[in-house]
Amino acid sequence: MKKVLLAVVILVGLSTVANAQTSKGTWLLGGGASYTSFAGTSQYTISPNIGGFIKDNLAIGAMIDIAGNSDYTATTIGAYVKPYFGGSETNKWFAIGGIASRSYGETSKLAYGIGLGNASFLNKSVALEVSTNYQKLAEITEGEFSLKVGFQIHFGGK
Repeated sequence: MKKVLLAVVILVGLSTVANAQTSKGTWLLGGGASYTSFAGTSQYTISPNIGGFIKDNLAIGAMIDIAGNSDYTATTIGAYVKPYFGGSETNKWFAIGGIASRSYGETSKLAYGIGLGNASFLNKSVALEVSTNYQKLAEITEGEFSLKVGFQIHFGGK
């Protein structure tokens, strides 16, 4: 509970110095977390990311996913590109594409993914993002679809 409270305080603090912009020079800081329990198996995922707008409505950045349960931990480190389009000042659509390296134990595999989502600005600096995504590990036939929910703080910029 203390960690959740600390995260909320940090989010509120950063949002007071931020701008809700997708213009060149604006920075992004955000991510998401999840916990799943099904049929006696639990899994957690923590997904922080950071990025910046290299031109209006086009961000690039880096991300880390840490996922695991009592039997394993997998770490994914990669880069993404994220164009924003349509919508309004308080609600914008985005696409996202990325490439990464996923490591678990002694094994490391190339991973790539794409997604489509919506950023709803809760105030001038914090956006709630919801996206549907497809990701695939190289050398594995099936990919996986997911629904992601997270927050992005937009700060700096014009």
